[in-house]
Amino acid sequence: MRLDELHVEARHDGKRLLVRTITPPYKGSGTVAIVEDEFGNADKLGIYNQCDSYILSAVPEGSLLAIKEPCYKYSGEDDYMVSVDHPSDVILLEPGDPLVPSTFRCSELATEKSALDWRKEGDMAFIQKNLPLAASWYDLPPPRSARPYCVC
Repeated sequence: MRLDELHVEARHDGKRLLVRTITPPYKGSGTVAIVEDEFGNADKLGIYNQCDSYILSAVPEGSLLAIKEPCYKYSGEDDYMVSVDHPSDVILLEPGDPLVPSTFRCSELATEKSALDWRKEGDMAFIQKNLPLAASWYDLPPPRSARPYCVC
């Protein structure tokens, strides 16, 4: 489904929404980020009820997400957002996942990183106390040569 097909205050049963985060997350009572779909539509996404040790509690910029039965909610004074209230309604997709639209796939040139580069990224995330992101950098299985959250 496309972002521009969402209806306000409706849960879209039997549908899924594939998006990529295009901003760093804002953490408050939940995590809010701007996302885009493969057609270039953009909107806000609010993710709630995720434990602090899970990567989606910080949803790094460039994350590829599949949202099950998306819900589009009114969030106050001409403000709307896609809302994920249950942990099982959103999953983080790997760049090579078959669900990832071709417009979100990284070119071979953009994804070349060495193990040392991965470790440096993990170290930076660790220093910034973003433990879920650090773990995602350290957990990459060799010999995969893709950044975990490629912004192409």
